[in-house]
Amino acid sequence: MRLFIAINIPLEIKKKLVDITKELIKFGKVSNVKKANIHITIKFLDEVEDKNIDELKNRLRKIKFNCFNLKLNSFGVFPNINFIKVIWAGLEDSLELRKLHDKVEGALAGLFDKDDKFAEHVTISRVKFVKDRDKLIGFLKKVRFNDKFEVNNFSLIKSELSKDGSKYTVLERYNLEWKYLYWVSAIYIF
Repeated sequence: MRLFIAINIPLEIKKKLVDITKELIKFGKVSNVKKANIHITIKFLDEVEDKNIDELKNRLRKIKFNCFNLKLNSFGVFPNINFIKVIWAGLEDSLELRKLHDKVEGALAGLFDKDDKFAEHVTISRVKFVKDRDKLIGFLKKVRFNDKFEVNNFSLIKSELSKDGSKYTVLERYNLEWKYLYWVSAIYIF
């Protein structure tokens, strides 16, 4: 089973990202990520044997982490501007996201290899070829995106590949803890 661990993005932000991806077809042959599939990958696990699924879920259930905010703020490309294969939306530097990634890595130690590096991004398009690289890069630099959202869970997701694209199924969701406890006090007036 092909699996990954990810953070879902609110629908209203996904809609804005899809609107941006519609503009990208002017710059070459691109395959835009479907709105339902837009996410932030915490860790790609690849093929996982069925016998390891229960252990994987049990380890992820033990992760304790507080809710936090993320902010999308820029666009870029992988692997580099001279060889564009992926267009992504970037995240404002987030210590919390890196710490969550580290918690996941720690929880899965011994079961999966550790990531060489963690690139905080949201893949929005895959690129077959670019007609005019300079215009594409110029467009990506001009696009402003300043949306903030709360992360209150992450998910274990199954990815099934087909000729129609990837189909994602959430196998299990893991809720994060609220940071603050609110105390209610009563004032009595006599």
